[in-house]
Amino acid sequence: MSRSVKVAALGRAGVALAGAALALVAAGGVASADVNATVACGRGHFCAYPGINFTGTPIDMVACHDYDIPWTGTGSWINNQTGGARAEFKDNTGTTRWVSDVPYTEDRDAPWGWVYKVRPC
Repeated sequence: MSRSVKVAALGRAGVALAGAALALVAAGGVASADVNATVACGRGHFCAYPGINFTGTPIDMVACHDYDIPWTGTGSWINNQTGGARAEFKDNTGTTRWVSDVPYTEDRDAPWGWVYKVRPC
């Protein structure tokens, strides 16, 4: 297949995907970025992202133990756990300073500067 045919095929697929996302938003649905983030953070998981709006490579947490948060600055997270599980956000001394609400919850613009560990349980 020639390069121009591949590009044309990809262009049509992109237009179709964009149209579907716009139709979903117009119908009161979830925007495609939200769908992608939720799919990436599967049911039963807690996901921490280094960037706002669920961008960057997340730390996908599924087991009940402390996970190190290696970045500072502003990021985001999704609590897509089950059974009412919350996530504890811990400071540099290991003290829980904040606990998330029960699932499904998210924060698109979360300050990671004080968070050293997250425990999703």
